[in-house]
Amino acid sequence: MFYRSISNFTPLRNNSFVKSNSLWVSLIGILIIGASSFLINETSFFPGSLAAIPCIGTVLILISSNNRINSILANKSFVFLGEVSYSVYLWHWPIMAFIRYYYGINDFNTIQIFLVISLTILLSLLSYFLIERTFRNATGAKFYLPFAYISFTIVALINYIPWMNKKLIKLPIEYIAPTIGLESHGKTFKSVETYGDTSYTGKKYY
Repeated sequence: MFYRSISNFTPLRNNSFVKSNSLWVSLIGILIIGASSFLINETSFFPGSLAAIPCIGTVLILISSNNRINSILANKSFVFLGEVSYSVYLWHWPIMAFIRYYYGINDFNTIQIFLVISLTILLSLLSYFLIERTFRNATGAKFYLPFAYISFTIVALINYIPWMNKKLIKLPIEYIAPTIGLESHGKTFKSVETYGDTSYTGKKYY
């Protein structure tokens, strides 16, 4: 929301320097976003102040207009990628997690990488066209009835997940049931349990 609020600031968009140097402003924005892909890695303390780097780069692109870079980014293909990107974001992680849990692995082989990419693209397109666009344009009963049906289906599936796992999928129990934190909960309290990296060893605090 940071970059969005700034990009909507009219005086910044209408600034004479920005207008006269629109191409350079966009180019600097792209370079900043590119630099963030090298500056932010698995050892970075993120989100944090580092998150401002790609946001600033995005702001610079959004406030500059009428230049070759923005014309390229306004191409229908790029616009479509932007529209479907949220569906990709929603689907890629659960697909990766499921494959890791199912096979008990961390790194993917070539076939599994292809499977992750294929399933992500397929499910993202299906959810974008069948769900996202449908609900975006629906009003009244056309919105609430499908929403109620989908909600009921999700609740039903949640109740059947243990049975489905036992009969079909057979994931380890710790991935589908609350097996962590039991010793620090309610009547079964024994001690306060902690999980994950609580020391932040090797992390960058900026």
